[in-house]
Amino acid sequence: MKKLLLLSIISLCLGCKREEGPVDTAARAAGKYLVEYYVVDQDTLWSARGINKLGLSDFHIEVSRVSADSVLITHRSVRNGSSSGFGVYSRIQEVDGIFQLANKINSHYLHESTIAGGVFYERSVNMNADSLLKRWEYDSLKSPYEIPLREVILSARK
Repeated sequence: MKKLLLLSIISLCLGCKREEGPVDTAARAAGKYLVEYYVVDQDTLWSARGINKLGLSDFHIEVSRVSADSVLITHRSVRNGSSSGFGVYSRIQEVDGIFQLANKINSHYLHESTIAGGVFYERSVNMNADSLLKRWEYDSLKSPYEIPLREVILSARK
């Protein structure tokens, strides 16, 4: 009887699996990525190697799984002890080991975002609203005017 009881306990233990979370595309890309550099119009505003024109004590990206093919990308920073951040929902797909992200609501002229080898990369080119507002303040906009663009590049490592 003891042998039968021991055998059933062993088989019961071997049959139990530890509960694991999802292992889909979004789950594999999820995690915290520390910003290595943040560049706006070719001006490095933040670099992990010591450039800090923004006065930040922490700057990172959090990629959180929403569903199998959707993530929330949250840009987080800490300045003077106060934390702030904003998030963007993105679709995610994996192509040849590279996670490609596409914003669900995208108002940029150009937006590319990938995760490859533990490195999050994001580049966007959009309207430079600051320059446009200054133009409206000082000009009637009667003359032809090309809207200035702003390029933002961010790279972060897991």
